[in-house]
Amino acid sequence: MEEALAPLFFFWIPLFLFGIGVSLTFFTKSSRFVIPLIIVGIIGLLSSPITVPNSDSSAVGKLLLDLLIPSTALLGGLYIIIFSGNVPVQRISKTYRPLGFLLSLFSMTYLCIMHWHSFTPMWRGQANPYWIIFWPTFLLASASFTALFSMILVTIGRDRGKNSIHLFLISVFTTLITLLAMSYDGNITTAEQFRDYIWMAAADIFGIIVGCLLAIFAFTIVIAVYEKSMPEPTQTSPPTKEEWNHVESVLSRHLGGIEDE
Repeated sequence: MEEALAPLFFFWIPLFLFGIGVSLTFFTKSSRFVIPLIIVGIIGLLSSPITVPNSDSSAVGKLLLDLLIPSTALLGGLYIIIFSGNVPVQRISKTYRPLGFLLSLFSMTYLCIMHWHSFTPMWRGQANPYWIIFWPTFLLASASFTALFSMILVTIGRDRGKNSIHLFLISVFTTLITLLAMSYDGNITTAEQFRDYIWMAAADIFGIIVGCLLAIFAFTIVIAVYEKSMPEPTQTSPPTKEEWNHVESVLSRHLGGIEDE
């Protein structure tokens, strides 16, 4: 019984707290309760390989622990690249822009070493099953979305040319890594396995995009139907002469100034 409840308390509840904390960041400005929830959730997830080593779910925590360094570097690099340009809020000095690109490059290089060398995330003597899913999905999503954001910055943004170039270079780099992984075997996984998972990752990303578009479309339809169902606003009659006289008297009392005695 205790072995069955241990994953609940040491993995699923921290995961739930982390999800709740991240969700609340979009709905509240106060971080008094949000940050502790996120911190407790992250600590619980990262420590799950130690607290519940016999649970298959802790493989997720092991992967998160292995990805802690490259993911932190990548998020920091992208944050610097995006906010070191012409943005109205939380602008970072342009001198840090090369640092953001270097952090992103370091993260991608680190992940390549994890794939082709002995740093491959392992779980119980074999490749972490979640790593096999994460790696192709991450590469495909990174190549696609960085290219998309690069085009958006050029099209909509003002004076964001260098930021767009950096994002485009990241997209090219991740695309090159994807092609190499599809052609050459990794430390644990083969190129054939990677190709199989890359197609499944493409299907997942396509499904997410279609789902988001359908959600937006459904939301638009609901708003349009609701607005059409609303009755026409009632037309009020123009003020009468007595009402105009009352308005004039009120204005004359409050805007007429103070007479000299």
